[in-house]
Amino acid sequence: MLELGYITSAHHAAGTSVAFNVQPRPTGQLLIGSSRQFDTTDPAVDMPVLPRMLQRTSRYLPTLPTLIGIRAWTDFRAASLDGLPLIGPAGAFAPGVWFAVGHEGFGVTTSLGTAKLLAAQIAGHAPAIPMEPYLPARFERRAHL
Repeated sequence: MLELGYITSAHHAAGTSVAFNVQPRPTGQLLIGSSRQFDTTDPAVDMPVLPRMLQRTSRYLPTLPTLIGIRAWTDFRAASLDGLPLIGPAGAFAPGVWFAVGHEGFGVTTSLGTAKLLAAQIAGHAPAIPMEPYLPARFERRAHL
C-alpha cells in the first residue's frame, strides 16, 4: 500500500522527505517506509527520520502504534547515472538478458508502464511511448566516446 500522493511526497530532489509505503511480508510482518535523504550518503539510520515515517504511516494505519518494531535499516536506491531507468536488452553487457532496473524509488509507481514497454520490445511491437531514452545501450554509446 502506498499513499496516492506518494510521488509528490517522496520524490524531491533535495533534503529529506517521507511517504506512506507499507509492504506486507510473508512472515506477517510489515515493511514500513519510505524516506529519502538527498543531502547524505551516510548509511546509518537517521533516528529523527524514523518517527516521521511512523507518524505518517499512523495516519493511514491508526493501529500502527500498538505494534512492536523489531528493526530499522537503510539502503541505497538503485539509480542510473542519468536518473532514468534501464528498460530493454542488456546488449553486449549480457546478451539474451533484458533489464528493468534503476527506477530509484519509482519502481512501484511505474511498474505497469515498465512492463508494457518491456513487453512491446520483447514482442517486437512499437511501444506506446518512445523507448530510446530508457534503452541500456545509451550507456554503451557513452562508454565508447
